[in-house]
Amino acid sequence: MNNIIKVFQLFKQLNSNRKLPIIILIIFILIAAGLDSISMIGMFLFMKYFVSQGGAGAIEFVIGQVSISVNESYVIVCFLIVAIAPIMRFFLQSYIIDYGHKLAHNLSKMLYITHMRKNLIDSLSITSSELNAAILNKTNLVTHGAIMPAVQIAANIFIIIGITCGLFIIDLNITLYALIIIFSFYGSIYFFSKKILVKLSVIINKNLNHCATYITEGLDEKKYLINNIQIEKFVLNFTKYDLRLRLALSKMNKISIFPRYGLESFVLLIITLIFAYASVDVSNSIPLLGAFALAAQRLLPLVQNIFASLSAINSSSASVEELNELIKRQPLESKENVIPSIIHKINVKDLRLGYDNREMFNIPNFEINPGDIIAIIGPSGVGKSILLNFLSGLLRPVDGKLFINDKETNIFNEKEWFIKTTSVNQLNTLLNLSIFELVNYHCLPENNVFKFDKKRYNHCMEVSQCSEFVENLPDKDNYIVGEKSFSISGGQRQRLAIARALNRDYQVLLMDEPTSALDAGTSDKFFESLLKISSDKIVIFTTHQKDFLKYANKVIDLENGTTFCDG
Repeated sequence: MNNIIKVFQLFKQLNSNRKLPIIILIIFILIAAGLDSISMIGMFLFMKYFVSQGGAGAIEFVIGQVSISVNESYVIVCFLIVAIAPIMRFFLQSYIIDYGHKLAHNLSKMLYITHMRKNLIDSLSITSSELNAAILNKTNLVTHGAIMPAVQIAANIFIIIGITCGLFIIDLNITLYALIIIFSFYGSIYFFSKKILVKLSVIINKNLNHCATYITEGLDEKKYLINNIQIEKFVLNFTKYDLRLRLALSKMNKISIFPRYGLESFVLLIITLIFAYASVDVSNSIPLLGAFALAAQRLLPLVQNIFASLSAINSSSASVEELNELIKRQPLESKENVIPSIIHKINVKDLRLGYDNREMFNIPNFEINPGDIIAIIGPSGVGKSILLNFLSGLLRPVDGKLFINDKETNIFNEKEWFIKTTSVNQLNTLLNLSIFELVNYHCLPENNVFKFDKKRYNHCMEVSQCSEFVENLPDKDNYIVGEKSFSISGGQRQRLAIARALNRDYQVLLMDEPTSALDAGTSDKFFESLLKISSDKIVIFTTHQKDFLKYANKVIDLENGTTFCDG
């Protein structure tokens, strides 16, 4: 029951604004259940009519307390209802399949949007491998193994109720005997298999994550693995976890199909024994057998489907719980915070930064004004990158305050602050696009039509020292950089990242070791060009190279906890 509640919670999140599809689904279910109920009575009357009169004249039948006059026209209608009921169930199943895949799309979209809008710290709570596994694999596993089975269970229960109501009207005692036998059989198997399925669910979820990790890391580190002859180690580990995953899935599938074959082997025998020992009017035997045979033909797959669906829900419980948690982690956003449209001054006071209560960094107080070019220096591990993450709005401070235009302001996870800033990271992963598309990526609207400033694009390419090497490429700025920028050098990748960052309407430029992959001559040309376009901008960069301090008018020394001017 607990696992079903978890599925319902996930289902509720996915359907918060989707009432019409649920109403349509309920209508389909009720119509299918009603037709199946009527078809049971129709089959009984159809066979009773021909057995009693050989197909001639009208006959009065009493079912329960109701007297029914049956003629040939009535029999034809009964036959049509019996024939139409399966067609209605086909449409119901088709709708459930479409509905399930739309829910899967909503689930994937919610996971992706939630993760992409998270702040930096929350993003670190899940690895890229786990996210890939969640979006690409576990959404399908949960959709087909939990959400759609839950919908199927609801639909099947209503249809079973409809069929049972029809059988109750025909013969109450025999119906009760048959239902007790069927549900006792399935109930006992479900009870004994539940714990096994939950254990298998944990195994499947765990090994799915391991497989995703080895796929992602194997591709990311392929060059290292080849050079260090580690490929076979990765292959062995991947195949080990993949085999465990497949074996667990195999066991789960075998458990879910077992009752079907066990019950089918003796269900007709049970029904025959019921007829033999129950007090059944001989004249009703053949019509009753026909009605109950039809009921068995329709009921058994429904009951089997309920059992298989419950098994699937138990088998997917670990993944359902994980996805519920992932969707709940919504990004934090400030609602009563105003970022000024024009930045005249920034002051940082008593700042203390850290990740997850690990090593803390005390940052010296400093002031920033438009036109400042600020260098942040210090040996590795003193907090240069973490300070840039804070100034980028990606990190919430442990303590301290930031003032913009003398007003205390929160920049953490603020969209308006992101609009005013642009950044170049130490490790830049470029999208697999042409150079032209990459540098102008922010100009690409939803309809995939570029609206860009050609003059600014060319200027950014010149400042970042990209123009010369791009002109020598086979397709110039239509050259595709390749997945993970494999088709260009590290220095070229860094310069393109700078060009992309500059090609925006920004007020603050943040760069983490922007020239670490460039030679001294190219670096100097870049900083000299940057000085010319930054008279009204704020530029902040980290560096280990003291030669570049000459381009800064302020220096923040994190090792000594000091700030000084005229670098």
